Amino acid sequence: MLFRSRIRWCVAAVLIGVVGSLAAPGAASADSGSKGPDRQSIQKVAPTKVAALSNYVVRNVATGRYLDSNYAGNVYTLPFNGGNYQQWIRVGYTLHNNQTGRCLDSNYAGSVYTLGCNGGNYQNWYLYSDYTVRDAQTGRCLDSNFAGNVYTLPCNGGNYQKWYFYSY
Repeated sequence: MLFRSRIRWCVAAVLIGVVGSLAAPGAASADSGSKGPDRQSIQKVAPTKVAALSNYVVRNVATGRYLDSNYAGNVYTLPFNGGNYQQWIRVGYTLHNNQTGRCLDSNYAGSVYTLGCNGGNYQNWYLYSDYTVRDAQTGRCLDSNFAGNVYTLPCNGGNYQKWYFYSY
């Protein structure tokens, strides 16, 4: 009987530790060298209120994953990690990655990537009240999937093409 009681206490302690670590805000990120905001310090912003020269994290409505990038120019989504690669700055109609300084870019084939900011229309993105983000040159909507791929497709009104901007 004493043995069963000890096992119950050990199991309870382990469960409390696991649940506590899952709920802890500001958990360590894969990008620990560039610590950004924790999940509690960000607030959703309406597309018409996204201000220039402000920092944002951008979350896909369908997947819940955040727009992310790297120095190689790859664009993808990952779960929130608070790193600078998930932070974007709105400058005019462009979206600059906070860590790399590169601009979100696209082409007619639907590829999405970052390049050095060049003033081209492929780097201009319009934010609409339906939460879509559209490339100014192609008119295509920023889209994603659960695998973390980011691309553009003709706008279809689906939640994979809707993005929430959160300020911090």
